Amino acid sequence: HTCFIEENNYTIVNHSGVNFVLDLAIKIKSRLLLQLHKNGLEGQELAIASSLLLGYDEEVSDELTNAYAATGTIHVLSVSGLHIGIVYLMLNFLLGFIANTSRGRMLKGILIVLSVWMFALISGLSPAAVRASVMFTLLITGSTFRLQTNPINTLLASAFLMLLWNPLLITDVGFQLSYLALGGILLFQMPVYNWLQFKNKLIDKIWALSSVSIAAQLTTFPISLFYFHQFTLSFLIANLLIIPLSTVIMYGAILLLIFSPFEILTKYFAFGLQLVIRSMNEAANLMSKIPGTVFSNWHISFIELMLIYLMIIFVSLFLFSKSRRLLWLSLICLFIFVCSTLINYYNQMSRKELIVYHIKNESCAAIFYGHKIVQLGKPNKDVATHEIESESRVFQKKTFCSGEIISINDFKIAVVETLYYFTEKPIVDAVLLRKNPKINVARLGKCFPGATLIADGSNSFSKCIRWKKTADSLHLKFWNTYEQGAFRLKK
Repeated sequence: HTCFIEENNYTIVNHSGVNFVLDLAIKIKSRLLLQLHKNGLEGQELAIASSLLLGYDEEVSDELTNAYAATGTIHVLSVSGLHIGIVYLMLNFLLGFIANTSRGRMLKGILIVLSVWMFALISGLSPAAVRASVMFTLLITGSTFRLQTNPINTLLASAFLMLLWNPLLITDVGFQLSYLALGGILLFQMPVYNWLQFKNKLIDKIWALSSVSIAAQLTTFPISLFYFHQFTLSFLIANLLIIPLSTVIMYGAILLLIFSPFEILTKYFAFGLQLVIRSMNEAANLMSKIPGTVFSNWHISFIELMLIYLMIIFVSLFLFSKSRRLLWLSLICLFIFVCSTLINYYNQMSRKELIVYHIKNESCAAIFYGHKIVQLGKPNKDVATHEIESESRVFQKKTFCSGEIISINDFKIAVVETLYYFTEKPIVDAVLLRKNPKINVARLGKCFPGATLIADGSNSFSKCIRWKKTADSLHLKFWNTYEQGAFRLKK
């Protein structure tokens, strides 16, 4: 939900100073962004490099974002465990020569931990980056002191520490996806990998990488359906191509920054980096347009989300233990899921509702009936996002005309913009007052008996208040969207 308040409706009760560490991180990020631009990167290539390396994704176009989302590789555009892992592997390789002694191992561990956290800090401390940094800190600590570690325990320990710091992270979508993905990889990657055996080493490596993607999808696809209402089948091919390319881009961008004092080298580095990024973008665009690979407009409730996860848990346990009871439990969950889906579909089909929104200086309304939506007035993003399920509906648009009676399904709306009086007394559900019409509220009430008079955001606030006082004194039904919010009428 989004709320708006006027300037004189809030008071600053306290003011804290700038956090030195975060301020330093923002300054470093800004300088690195500027350096990437100076070194020859520009346009969407600069946007992608900045997103991969620094977590700055504001400049990535909607078209590219949708393409990566449609291929199931949107995670590469924000700093996450993948990127922290790439930094860790690079530092682990470069600092390997000092790990021959106990002091050397400790120095190496401290340098890697500091570098990983600095990278996470510069990227904006996203939940995925913090989660990965906490995990790698625990892993590096274990390896430095030669301690045995369990990956699941390490994952849960990092989650516990993050929730101890901020319990509300449990509601963050990035946090949920990040932990579910890594949990799926730790639990299901080896069982999935063991499904097939290949003697060819190259094919075996490809299958190993594919098994990682499949394992992550097993635990994240339900929550992706719940939040994003789509599922893609091209993730398998896309990850095989996008992840290696994004790794090359990250290393290339780091080298570009390291060698920035040498203009001759950076010129060639930037040219090569532009080509790789452009190739990755083209690959994402092409794969996103493969027909039949993206299943969109899937809308599931929270109960259905829990049922899907219960099915995954019961089926997984059944495959390990072969207990028929678990199989029956999964079938019961499937039956309840199907019933819930049918009930929701019926409720959508039987829905009839009129909504008049409050949008300043504009008139905007929508009529929902069955799987259809008629948008009235100027198109506005608020209408499209008010009901997420509108993505799966037939969407129609209609403009307002003064003096007309809009009749759609069981709803009738009279539109009044000027000094206009109807000759008859039509029976309507609502009368929409637009653009500060010169009206007589009493005569309007007699002209439309029983109807609700609605003053929306296209009118001035003072007129709406004056109309409402008059209507209340005459016992007429009046709705002022400034004070009462959106008008809703269900049938």
